[in-house]
Amino acid sequence: MILEDFKKLMLSKTKNRKEFPIDINLEYRIHTALKQVASDSIPLRLVTNSSESVNVFRRVDEFTFIRYPNMPTKDSQELDMDEYLLDAVAHFVMAGIETERGSIHMAMYHDVIANHSTRLQEAYLAETTNESVWNDASFRFA
Repeated sequence: MILEDFKKLMLSKTKNRKEFPIDINLEYRIHTALKQVASDSIPLRLVTNSSESVNVFRRVDEFTFIRYPNMPTKDSQELDMDEYLLDAVAHFVMAGIETERGSIHMAMYHDVIANHSTRLQEAYLAETTNESVWNDASFRFA
């Protein structure tokens, strides 16, 4: 999703769908939210197996790293985050702008992060489960 479309998505999450205040640095707030999402989840778009050619944000395990997300600077620029996690980014930004509804936005942020973690775990388990063990007639629960 490009930055221009993301701004429209954020406006759809406001109380009265009004314009953003002019004095806020929206791109900086979005970049802060991108980093927070990268800290709280594992965005697949930011995963890398090499720490040499990227600026590493954090380490997942011995061979897996999360790189820093790029800061959006132009409306035509693609946001550096998984599409599914953009809702979390939007809620995090809106929690700082609409402080009276901040706790609602943060609850929705945490819900998106938790759902993403669940989806990753389910995908990992489905990929690593050896179905032949479950179909083996000699396999029995104790």
